[in-house]
Amino acid sequence: MKNLLYDLIISQAQTVNMLSVGMDMPNDFSFASSHFSTGLADFFYETIGVKTIVLLVLFLSLILFFMRINRKGEPREGISYIISNTLFLIVCALEIIHTFAPDPIWFCVPDKVGWLWTIVNFILMVGIVFNQLLYLKDVMEDVLDKQNLAFDMLWLGLLSYGGGIVCGFICAFFFQAGIPWVLGIVGILQLVQIILIFVGYKKNFKGGAFASFVYLLGTLGTVAALMSALVLLIIVLLAFAILALILKVAGGSDSKSGKVSVDWSDGRSEEAEETGRGILGERYYRGKETGREFQD
Repeated sequence: MKNLLYDLIISQAQTVNMLSVGMDMPNDFSFASSHFSTGLADFFYETIGVKTIVLLVLFLSLILFFMRINRKGEPREGISYIISNTLFLIVCALEIIHTFAPDPIWFCVPDKVGWLWTIVNFILMVGIVFNQLLYLKDVMEDVLDKQNLAFDMLWLGLLSYGGGIVCGFICAFFFQAGIPWVLGIVGILQLVQIILIFVGYKKNFKGGAFASFVYLLGTLGTVAALMSALVLLIIVLLAFAILALILKVAGGSDSKSGKVSVDWSDGRSEEAEETGRGILGERYYRGKETGREFQD
């Protein structure tokens, strides 16, 4: 059971790599960009360390959480505006870099961190992604407010990301050759969104360029984190489905074994009745005469 779940985790980690880097895309540009991205990630791993990157994301995400809940509703100004954008973009950049790791969800692999930390890290991951989605909205509202623009103008780009994630996962499981097409369509729609941002900024080219940079880096980092969280969620659902199937098969094959005969070490024998089952299918019995309990 443990090895089966581990194999599922590894296969899904490979899915994240394939969706993020664009594996098996049949053109030289994607091949070169993939190796450049992987090389950039390797550089950070060798100089900073994988665990350090994850801990930095966690620490900075906690800071962003407190900054978000303490926001008064008004757009940030001055030093608060600069700090907010800087910290958020650093988190997004680290998440993008970490996505290109050979095993981007290593911190939720039981064989590497144990089951307890797998559960704790999964909960933290979900919290980080949820907070980041909300913070993305805050950051873009702050940036767009400089030009009196509304967050709603980003609907095309955000919806294309959502559709791309759904289609990407479907293709990863059933039609991997479609992944390059999904990435291409999402890329085109993001280009259109960038054009719309520049149109909104009119003659303010510098402002439009900064807003586009924040939007692209912020959404890419958030999508990278969201994809990892979705993969982990799929793993959890698969694990529960497999566990339920194992328990059902075990229960069906031994449906008539509610009573057993047991020989105790003191030489006594008696009939024992099943009193319950554990989460992994283990059975618990109690002797009819002595009341002794044991596990099978």
